[in-house]
Amino acid sequence: MFIQAKMVFYYLTFITILAAISPLVQSFSDFLPGILFSFIFLALYSLGLWIYHFKFGRVVKKKIRTNSRCANWYYDVICLSLSFYAVYFYTGSSPIDVFIGMSLGSNYMDYQEYFKDNMLSSFSLNKLSGILSLFFVKMYYLFSLYKLIANSFSSEFRRSFVIAMFSYLYIGFGRGTSFEMFEILISFVFGYFFLMSVNQRKIRVRNLLIILSMLIFSLALYDFNISSRYSGSYQPHSVNELLYDQNNFITQFSFSPLLFKLSNYFLVGPLYLSYFIDYIYEQGVLYFLLPLNLHILDIEPKVLCKLSFDCGFAWTPSYEIYLLKLGLLLSPLVTILLGFFSGAIFNKFVVERDFVSFSISYYVLLFFISLPVGNFVFTSSSNIIVIFCCISFWICKRFFKLI
Repeated sequence: MFIQAKMVFYYLTFITILAAISPLVQSFSDFLPGILFSFIFLALYSLGLWIYHFKFGRVVKKKIRTNSRCANWYYDVICLSLSFYAVYFYTGSSPIDVFIGMSLGSNYMDYQEYFKDNMLSSFSLNKLSGILSLFFVKMYYLFSLYKLIANSFSSEFRRSFVIAMFSYLYIGFGRGTSFEMFEILISFVFGYFFLMSVNQRKIRVRNLLIILSMLIFSLALYDFNISSRYSGSYQPHSVNELLYDQNNFITQFSFSPLLFKLSNYFLVGPLYLSYFIDYIYEQGVLYFLLPLNLHILDIEPKVLCKLSFDCGFAWTPSYEIYLLKLGLLLSPLVTILLGFFSGAIFNKFVVERDFVSFSISYYVLLFFISLPVGNFVFTSSSNIIVIFCCISFWICKRFFKLI
């Protein structure tokens, strides 16, 4: 099994365990259909990887020298400056305001209010500078991570990675959001295991401890970020379909509020997906076989939010859009093809160690992680631009030999 499939498997296992132990009124069986559905599509993705591996095999690693030049310091300065500008553009806050806001609580509500008052939800040319700033910070973070990975964590590349990582984290600090920390954790773990898989090396205990430390730090930061939105006096309460169970035996432990916070982030999607599967069955499976039936049936995404499911402010699973647009017949085939494509990209990176293959592999992983939970990938303009640039570069080089 390739690294993306392994990471998605571990991720779904985490969601399964979280659903089993969280202090919720909903039982584990309520989440089970959505979780099993996600594992089935992971199996289809793995099948595509296996088909590519069986047909073409794994290429032998060539001893090529990667570009070991360290990024110039002024790129680091540009990245950091653009992260300051992006936060100012989307929140109106300077770095001093951001850190004062963090010390007093969370910047999340200020960000939401500023975003709404300045109508930043709709695209306009005035937003172009902010979007491009986010794009550069995201691209530079991925590139610095790639350089660090491609050069086996050489110390000369750590400075640029740390600065790029802080720049991306600062955007999360300014907006009061937690996704940036989770994405850094996912990308770093992916990069490390991707390198180990490519080089066919054993995983060192020291590096596992570093990853574990990052995981603990991420959970602590997430816990702090959510609590600070309530001025540090957070009490578990229901804000969507998930209901907090005061009588659950887990509530006697001090970590139960953290479990409930994580549930609101990771379990609303699987629960919604379980209900959506029931909705498909009730409406008639035949109606959902072919692609684009959502236009024929006049069904919009988040359809259950308008019927019986309390979505609150949570994301709905991307599987809903995936199934509505592709249909029940085409979506499994596309999933297998994505696995086949991932195998080809992996082999290309083994040979060439190129940034585009690394980035595409990472976004495929992020796409499958987002499917059962929410749209991590395509809600961000910077992500869309990065993906478009990488795929365009890959197509031009692979099929047209233009680069």
